[in-house]
Amino acid sequence: MANNELIQGENLDTGDEYVQHFYYINEDFLWSNTENGGRFSLRDFRSGVSKINPYLPKPGFKLNEELLDPIYRSAVVVNEKKGLVAAAPMLLGQLDFFEIDGNYLRSTYFESSDQLKNNLANSD
Repeated sequence: MANNELIQGENLDTGDEYVQHFYYINEDFLWSNTENGGRFSLRDFRSGVSKINPYLPKPGFKLNEELLDPIYRSAVVVNEKKGLVAAAPMLLGQLDFFEIDGNYLRSTYFESSDQLKNNLANSD
């Protein structure tokens, strides 16, 4: 980095929430994951309201609650123009689609969750 370049930061208006994973921000909202649980935290800057999205979609087998966060931690892409969010959970072979306001739409599966189910069943 050249000496005349500056690194700039921006404070996130997250209320009382601690952001664990940052996904997207614009002038209207923030998509992140916070310490308050759930798959996503959405902060509406205009209303000042935050909402927690649950761990969706359900995988079809029972998961220990302490494993939900690492299983559902996602790579996220936001298409603001189309009002869509695509989220790929790290340990599930699927791509999940949400409306920009967090409502779950559908999933596309490219790998069975049976391997995860078997690994969890055979773990200590």
